[in-house]
Amino acid sequence: MSEERALDSEGPVLQEPRFELRLEADDAYAIGEEGSFHVSLRPGANFEMEARYPCRVAVVAGEGIDLPRSELARRDASRLDAEEARFDVHFTPRQGGTHRCVVDVEFAVCADNGCFPMERRLAMELPAS
Repeated sequence: MSEERALDSEGPVLQEPRFELRLEADDAYAIGEEGSFHVSLRPGANFEMEARYPCRVAVVAGEGIDLPRSELARRDASRLDAEEARFDVHFTPRQGGTHRCVVDVEFAVCADNGCFPMERRLAMELPAS
Protein backbone atom coordinates (compact mmCIF):
# COMPACT_ATOMS: atom_id res chain seq x y z
CA MET A 1 0.00 0.00 0.00
CA SER A 2 1.36 3.35 -1.01
CA GLU A 3 2.26 5.98 1.58
CA GLU A 4 1.19 8.68 -0.89
CA ARG A 5 -2.32 7.32 -1.36
CA ALA A 6 -5.19 9.74 -0.64
CA LEU A 7 -7.82 9.00 1.99
CA ASP A 8 -10.97 7.26 0.84
CA SER A 9 -12.74 8.57 3.95
CA GLU A 10 -11.80 11.19 6.57
CA GLY A 11 -14.11 9.43 8.99
CA PRO A 12 -14.25 5.95 10.48
CA VAL A 13 -16.89 4.55 8.09
CA LEU A 14 -16.74 3.92 4.36
CA GLN A 15 -19.74 2.42 2.57
CA GLU A 16 -19.71 1.30 -1.02
CA PRO A 17 -22.13 -1.06 -2.79
CA ARG A 18 -19.68 -3.98 -2.51
CA PHE A 19 -18.74 -3.51 1.18
CA GLU A 20 -18.83 -1.51 4.40
CA LEU A 21 -15.53 -0.75 6.13
CA ARG A 22 -15.73 0.52 9.71
CA LEU A 23 -13.19 1.61 12.33
CA GLU A 24 -14.65 1.18 15.83
CA ALA A 25 -13.03 2.89 18.82
CA ASP A 26 -13.89 3.67 22.43
CA ASP A 27 -14.86 7.20 23.44
CA ALA A 28 -11.61 7.64 25.40
CA TYR A 29 -8.42 5.79 26.32
CA ALA A 30 -6.21 6.07 29.42
CA ILE A 31 -2.64 7.26 29.02
CA GLY A 32 -0.19 4.40 29.57
CA GLU A 33 -2.84 1.67 29.40
CA GLU A 34 -3.22 -0.66 26.44
CA GLY A 35 -6.34 -0.14 24.41
CA SER A 36 -7.60 -1.34 21.08
CA PHE A 37 -9.78 -0.34 18.18
CA HIS A 38 -11.38 -2.62 15.64
CA VAL A 39 -11.35 -2.74 11.86
CA SER A 40 -14.53 -4.38 10.60
CA LEU A 41 -15.22 -5.22 6.97
CA ARG A 42 -18.58 -6.59 5.83
CA PRO A 43 -19.36 -7.44 2.23
CA GLY A 44 -22.40 -5.88 0.60
CA ALA A 45 -25.51 -7.72 -0.57
CA ASN A 46 -24.66 -10.65 -2.88
CA PHE A 47 -20.95 -10.40 -2.02
CA GLU A 48 -18.74 -12.33 0.38
CA MET A 49 -15.19 -12.10 1.71
CA GLU A 50 -12.76 -14.05 -0.45
CA ALA A 51 -10.25 -16.34 1.23
CA ARG A 52 -7.92 -16.64 -1.78
CA TYR A 53 -6.89 -12.98 -1.71
CA PRO A 54 -4.74 -11.17 0.85
CA CYS A 55 -6.54 -9.47 3.68
CA ARG A 56 -4.40 -7.13 5.73
CA VAL A 57 -4.45 -3.96 7.79
CA ALA A 58 -1.66 -1.39 8.09
CA VAL A 59 -1.84 1.42 10.66
CA VAL A 60 0.10 4.67 10.86
CA ALA A 61 -0.44 6.37 14.22
CA GLY A 62 0.45 9.88 15.19
CA GLU A 63 3.01 10.78 17.82
CA GLY A 64 1.90 9.79 21.27
CA ILE A 65 0.58 6.37 20.23
CA ASP A 66 2.68 3.21 20.50
CA LEU A 67 1.70 0.32 18.25
CA PRO A 68 3.18 -3.09 19.09
CA ARG A 69 2.31 -4.12 15.52
CA SER A 70 1.52 -1.70 12.72
CA GLU A 71 0.62 -4.42 10.21
CA LEU A 72 -1.83 -7.26 10.65
CA ALA A 73 -2.30 -10.13 8.19
CA ARG A 74 -5.07 -12.64 7.57
CA ARG A 75 -3.77 -14.92 10.36
CA ASP A 76 -4.14 -12.03 12.86
CA ALA A 77 -7.85 -11.51 12.23
CA SER A 78 -10.13 -12.06 15.21
CA ARG A 79 -12.79 -13.09 12.70
CA LEU A 80 -12.44 -13.94 9.02
CA ASP A 81 -15.19 -15.73 7.17
CA ALA A 82 -17.50 -15.11 4.21
CA GLU A 83 -19.57 -12.59 6.21
CA GLU A 84 -16.96 -10.47 7.96
CA ALA A 85 -13.29 -9.71 8.45
CA ARG A 86 -12.43 -8.20 11.84
CA PHE A 87 -9.06 -7.11 13.16
CA ASP A 88 -8.25 -5.85 16.67
CA VAL A 89 -5.52 -3.19 16.64
CA HIS A 90 -3.77 -2.84 20.00
CA PHE A 91 -2.01 0.37 21.02
CA THR A 92 -0.93 2.38 24.05
CA PRO A 93 -1.41 6.14 24.27
CA ARG A 94 1.74 7.79 25.69
CA GLN A 95 0.35 11.32 25.95
CA GLY A 96 -3.01 13.01 26.26
CA GLY A 97 -4.96 14.60 23.46
CA THR A 98 -6.47 13.42 20.23
CA HIS A 99 -4.28 11.24 18.06
CA ARG A 100 -4.89 10.68 14.37
CA CYS A 101 -4.53 7.19 12.90
CA VAL A 102 -4.56 6.33 9.23
CA VAL A 103 -5.63 2.77 8.44
CA ASP A 104 -5.01 1.00 5.13
CA VAL A 105 -7.02 -2.13 4.42
CA GLU A 106 -6.33 -4.57 1.59
CA PHE A 107 -9.04 -7.16 0.83
CA ALA A 108 -11.24 -8.74 -1.82
CA VAL A 109 -14.95 -9.39 -2.07
CA CYS A 110 -16.53 -11.78 -4.55
CA ALA A 111 -19.89 -12.29 -6.21
CA ASP A 112 -21.15 -14.64 -8.92
CA ASN A 113 -19.64 -12.40 -11.62
CA GLY A 114 -16.11 -12.30 -10.17
CA CYS A 115 -13.80 -11.12 -7.43
CA PHE A 116 -12.81 -7.55 -6.72
CA PRO A 117 -9.46 -6.95 -4.93
CA MET A 118 -9.40 -3.52 -3.25
CA GLU A 119 -7.36 -1.18 -1.09
CA ARG A 120 -8.97 1.51 0.99
CA ARG A 121 -7.61 4.15 3.39
CA LEU A 122 -9.53 5.67 6.28
CA ALA A 123 -8.63 7.99 9.13
CA MET A 124 -9.85 8.27 12.69
CA GLU A 125 -9.10 10.09 15.93
CA LEU A 126 -8.16 8.31 19.18
CA PRO A 127 -8.74 10.44 22.31
CA ALA A 128 -6.50 9.85 25.33
CA SER A 129 -6.49 11.37 28.79
